[in-house]
Amino acid sequence: TQLVNNVKKFLNDEHIPYEKVEIIENRTVYIKLAQGEEILVTPEKDILNQIRSLQLTINHFTIEGKKISRVDFRFEKPVITLRDK
Repeated sequence: TQLVNNVKKFLNDEHIPYEKVEIIENRTVYIKLAQGEEILVTPEKDILNQIRSLQLTINHFTIEGKKISRVDFRFEKPVITLRDK
């Protein structure tokens, strides 16, 4: 779909490697990143801003030495789940 293609383009533009992009329930976009992180974005908000926020979030936690398991952008503030060490 156009939505999936847009998300893939934005991920490529932001240099975020991914394995899979698909639409799941309620038009939520499910993204599986190359390192296994699961990302949920919503077409109810600006997709590009969500992808850019994802890039900043990944960078932030990488600097702190933490691994992200899941980021859910469907809420007012992103819900971030970290991996156990």
